[in-house]
Amino acid sequence: MDNSNHFDAIVIGSGIGGLAVAAILAKFNGKKVLILEQHFTIGGFTRDFQRKGGLSWDVGLHYVGEMATGNTGSAVFDYITDKKLRRCISAG
Repeated sequence: MDNSNHFDAIVIGSGIGGLAVAAILAKFNGKKVLILEQHFTIGGFTRDFQRKGGLSWDVGLHYVGEMATGNTGSAVFDYITDKKLRRCISAG
């Protein structure tokens, strides 16, 4: 049987949640995951948009919390990225 078109999971939407779930399923469980996105670029609200003439803007993801060592958010991103995520700490 040809399993090239077989997927263990299908994730609809490539925003931060969809990408995180897909990465965890693939990495932790070795699942073959298909991500479906209706937009021509992946990322959901984690990306910026550009119009002709150079106008660009981001659409909403300005802050990801719980990134201190020992917090759940930090543990998830460390797992997905093999601890390669660079954190920018702001003073306020």
